[in-house]
Amino acid sequence: SVALYRGLTLPSLDDISTDTDDPPVLSAATVERKPGMNVIEPFTPERRKLQHDAYPTATGRRYGAPISQVADSVNDVLDERGWTVLVRPESVEATEVTFEAVARTLVMGFASDVAIRLIDEGNSTYVDMRSASRYGAHDFGDNARRIEAFLADLDVEIAYLTVVVPVEEPPAPEPVAPKPEPELAVPDEPAEPLDRSEDPPD
Repeated sequence: SVALYRGLTLPSLDDISTDTDDPPVLSAATVERKPGMNVIEPFTPERRKLQHDAYPTATGRRYGAPISQVADSVNDVLDERGWTVLVRPESVEATEVTFEAVARTLVMGFASDVAIRLIDEGNSTYVDMRSASRYGAHDFGDNARRIEAFLADLDVEIAYLTVVVPVEEPPAPEPVAPKPEPELAVPDEPAEPLDRSEDPPD
């Protein structure tokens, strides 16, 4: 079966992040997790290597858009996927914000905690994502696929906004009335000489 194949060929990991050196913080998940669930642990060098070797395409994104626009797109993708949002930043005035949500597998509905971090870089916004299973030492590649699929949807959302958001056209210049042509001066007609043929002689 597919699950058996993945279990044999993929590493035993339950927590995947696009940034393994400084992964997005799962603060809400720390509160949500109960005894018997996986413990959220730091990324070790061994875990980093296993992830990079198995999932080289699980990488962050840099978008040439303001953080407020990217945050709106993240909200849209979260709503489209129907995930339970635990932390939704009320303001994106900060240079770094993090969304947190709970996603579930299609089969059996196993839960994973997700964090999506946005960093304002001035002329661009960098997005990192993390997905960690609540149960089981082996996620069978589920977390990496979730990250790659979400970011692919975000790519489309950002590209769509970039294309369809109209650029405000500059106002058209007001028409300039043509200048009236100067009137040409008409020269006075020369006076006709007086006819003195009938005058009496002096």
